[in-house]
Amino acid sequence: MPVAYIVSSAEFAAAWAIMLDVVSLTCTTLVLYGLYIVLFISAIRTLAQRNPPRRRALLLTTSVMFFLGTCGAAVTVAMTGVAIRIMKGVVQQSSDLLHLARVLDVLQLTEVVRVTLNNAVTDMLFLYRCYMIWGSKKKVLILPVLCIVATVVLAVVTLTWQRTPGSHGIDSRAPYIMSLGTNLLLMVLTAGRIWYKSREIDTILGPIFRTRYNAATAFILESGAMYCLCLVLWIVSLSTLGSTTLSTLNSTADFAAVLSGVTAGLVAQTVNIAPTLILVRVGMGHDRSQDSGTGRPGLPPAGGPIRFRVPASLEEGFDSYPMVVDIK
Repeated sequence: MPVAYIVSSAEFAAAWAIMLDVVSLTCTTLVLYGLYIVLFISAIRTLAQRNPPRRRALLLTTSVMFFLGTCGAAVTVAMTGVAIRIMKGVVQQSSDLLHLARVLDVLQLTEVVRVTLNNAVTDMLFLYRCYMIWGSKKKVLILPVLCIVATVVLAVVTLTWQRTPGSHGIDSRAPYIMSLGTNLLLMVLTAGRIWYKSREIDTILGPIFRTRYNAATAFILESGAMYCLCLVLWIVSLSTLGSTTLSTLNSTADFAAVLSGVTAGLVAQTVNIAPTLILVRVGMGHDRSQDSGTGRPGLPPAGGPIRFRVPASLEEGFDSYPMVVDIK
């Protein structure tokens, strides 16, 4: 004889929203993680073959990002299993619901900590790139470093306040808004510096070099815009989720849960994909230029690293810019 279950609509709606959120997060994460694996292998190949300056540091940073991205994929899969069990437990009125809710809470906390750490590592990589392009000038790092520290502090404080009963006053979107501002700042500083130098190079050495600077600027703007767009979508989803009552079973609540999961997955993996994509694009361009054998004497092959050799007599005119500059 079939067993009939009587479930509260509020409990079912909450469990359904959790499952939609987690499943959407996992599907998005796994799709992007599959793409990231390919990009990571290509990036490692590029670093191994081209032997750029400070290759060990780049290899270590890229490997740490891949490890964190892998941990994120594993955590989201585990969250999906727990969310499905919670849904089943709500329907069957299981006594394990409290335990499952605690497990899911721990997994969610782990994922938030991982994303915060992953974002800090990626920001440090972007900071290093900005530092090198600015000719190792430490003063230019002051504001970006403060922004990176503020992002981490906001994330920790927000997470602590959210887990403290009866605590209010800190918007959950604050760390992500700060992260968005940090990435925009680093993107403008880096791309702006390249654009400014391209004008000087164009005046002294001719327009042939401007193409190489424009390519570097495009790489930086595209990768930065990709991650910034994902952050904007995630902030919008948090606003949508905050204005929706998940205990009410309707299409708006379902859409908010799916949007939250998809955008969270985008942020969780794009934070690694964006910087890795630059290495891959540079490596692919370098391989094509070697295969075609094109290029002019004294100029780098098309699509390869931007490497300019400035005569010593002109060095002062470049504001102490290094005589040999690699933009990767």
